Amino acid sequence: MVKIIKRIVFIVLFSQFSVFATTESPYKIIDKTHEDEWLPVTYVINGTFDVTQNQNWFSQRHFRSKSSELIKRIRNPHKSVKNDGGYGKLFKDEFMSGRVAPNIFLHTLGGAYDVAWLDEYYRKHEYPTPFLVSVITSYVARLGNEVLETSYHEITSHDHIADLFFFDVLGVYLGSNSAAVDFMVDDLGMKAWHFQPVWDLEAEDFFNAGLNYIVRPKALEINGCIRPLVFLGMQNLFGASLTCTGKRTISAASGFFFTDPLAQKGKLVTGLFYERDEDLAASLFINGSDNLRYRLNLHPGTLDEFINPKWKLGVFIGQTYQDNFSIGLNVTAPVGLGHTWL
Repeated sequence: MVKIIKRIVFIVLFSQFSVFATTESPYKIIDKTHEDEWLPVTYVINGTFDVTQNQNWFSQRHFRSKSSELIKRIRNPHKSVKNDGGYGKLFKDEFMSGRVAPNIFLHTLGGAYDVAWLDEYYRKHEYPTPFLVSVITSYVARLGNEVLETSYHEITSHDHIADLFFFDVLGVYLGSNSAAVDFMVDDLGMKAWHFQPVWDLEAEDFFNAGLNYIVRPKALEINGCIRPLVFLGMQNLFGASLTCTGKRTISAASGFFFTDPLAQKGKLVTGLFYERDEDLAASLFINGSDNLRYRLNLHPGTLDEFINPKWKLGVFIGQTYQDNFSIGLNVTAPVGLGHTWL
């Protein structure tokens, strides 16, 4: 494991020599986001358990044995690539097929946004070498994600190697580049709309975890208040946002959740979103991931008019296709606590 970490750190250092330097660029992301002192922990949980939204493929069980399997697959990348079909197959599968879309949009573009966001968090809280710490935090989540991806038999070492040693590294590079971050935030209108992870007290696993990003290109704005919306994650939706007076925005979008990503098979998903002061306040998904008929998230700050704002209360409510109800509450913590009723 130590050799693997050294290899990843070496690649990151090689790709960006200023990794130990604290940049003096102004905050682009964190000042537009609801303050979350638990951001790094919540991010690692969301990033690790993101793939378990597809319960047909991925399971949270046996994390230790899956970790050992991942280490075996990536500790000697050259050997693993050859054993799983060679470099031609790796290039064809990870760079020339439908898999390249999530690799680019989630691992690289989303990863760049998150690295920049974490860097701002660590700078704001005066951590030493904030960018390096942000890279480490990001890779902890990425490694956890790859561990759980070993659940499905059709995913080989090629997926892990392409993600960890190319697309994620490219994300680190872009996240360290102020011009790239400016483009993502200002021109693409990119934001992270990650879920609120909840620990199920009875099942003893996480639910409502996931990394999500939106893009709303400023150049396509209509009448100063309407923008097209692209929602990226395990669910991919397309729609529009309408900004009302008082910095309140409502959005609607539809798209697909791929229950079988390799075969591009899935189901139609509809999402409704409400933002206040440029920050996501509430979201509702109908017929979405996590085997949920609907998923409602009320993010911290949404209920401040009714509950003490110091509590920073977050609420999750959902219903599965088996008519089980789930609820989770988060009060100033990195993860909420919840339960599913049969």
